[in-house]
Amino acid sequence: MGFKSSFVPEYGDPKDPEVRAKYGYLEAGISILVNLLLFMVKFIMGLLLNSISLIVDSVHTLSDSASSLIVLAGFKAAKKPADEEHPYGHGRAEHIATLFLSFLLMATAAAFLWESIDRLMAKAYLDAEELALPIGVFVLFTAVVKELLARYSHVLGDKIGSKTLYADSWHHRSDALTSVVVGIGIICSNFGYGILDPVLGLALSMLIGYGGYEILKETSDSLMGEGASKELKDKVKELSRGIPGLLNVRDIYIHDYAATQVLTLTLEVDKDVDVQGGHDIADTMENRINRDLGMRCIIHVEPGSMGGDRDRRVVESVLRNILASEENVLSFHKISMVCTGSKMDVHLHIVVKADTPINTCHGLEHRLKDLMMKRTGCYLKVHFEPGKGNRTQCWEDVQDNN
Repeated sequence: MGFKSSFVPEYGDPKDPEVRAKYGYLEAGISILVNLLLFMVKFIMGLLLNSISLIVDSVHTLSDSASSLIVLAGFKAAKKPADEEHPYGHGRAEHIATLFLSFLLMATAAAFLWESIDRLMAKAYLDAEELALPIGVFVLFTAVVKELLARYSHVLGDKIGSKTLYADSWHHRSDALTSVVVGIGIICSNFGYGILDPVLGLALSMLIGYGGYEILKETSDSLMGEGASKELKDKVKELSRGIPGLLNVRDIYIHDYAATQVLTLTLEVDKDVDVQGGHDIADTMENRINRDLGMRCIIHVEPGSMGGDRDRRVVESVLRNILASEENVLSFHKISMVCTGSKMDVHLHIVVKADTPINTCHGLEHRLKDLMMKRTGCYLKVHFEPGKGNRTQCWEDVQDNN
């Protein structure tokens, strides 16, 4: 908590592109300065030792400086205001910048993968092994510096919800992990294990390449359009509860523009609701989403297939007509109608004579399902209960036991 409050300035609303750019510039500026210093020191030490793993590590650090320049360019483009051609702003410039970061990582990994294989085949190990121990210890110290930088970038990313800063944080952390492994390998070479250098160079190149691929995949998903997560869908449906006339929420999609997120959804309303009523329901839903989720939304309103009081009466009437000819049925009750996407499930309890064979109930259930689907388009779910008496005593119970 102290780390966050002491070193993270308060620039204002993180949804404001200008504010987001300030945080992006802060992270990029610190990253460039630290990474350039570390690159120069590690590269010189790598040349002294002829260590491919340390040279890979130093260039990886330099690539972090290049990635920070891309972060700067991305935030500079993203802060441009919305215009006629870009009505939702330029926030996706952040995603494009992140794509470049992933390509940079994978290109770096490919180059050093080849070099590591070449050195392993040629058995080219370290020179100046007497320097291995102090240099190895220093490399471990640089790993601590990079981990602190990774945490700071992640905190800033949390502040504004930026995938670009999260990606840059991953760069820093992967560099820290790389330095730990390289430092240990260099120290071990001091004790006669020089082969560890090209082996570690090979492993680290693959690790860096995999990290680039993961970032590429995640960013591509955002650019191409992702489905809303289950958690977000549940939140939206929770917000829809208690709105009179609203039967169901479906077709929930999210469009990510970094600073702006747009939610599109369909509201199914009671067919008896008029145009003004539908507009009021959509307004209520939009206000709740803006207030609780901080998202803009586009809402389509359409009449629900079933669910209003009128449709309930239709279902009851159809059931009554179908069951009237079934001599084993005494009554039916506990009717409930449940919207599941674009269909309506009707649940009910049917009371039959206690001595009615199970096979008879099974046949009745199938006939009921077929007839209800043909006449109302509803899916029927039936629970049978044993009862006593006769139809004249309890057939009208349906009117009062719903």
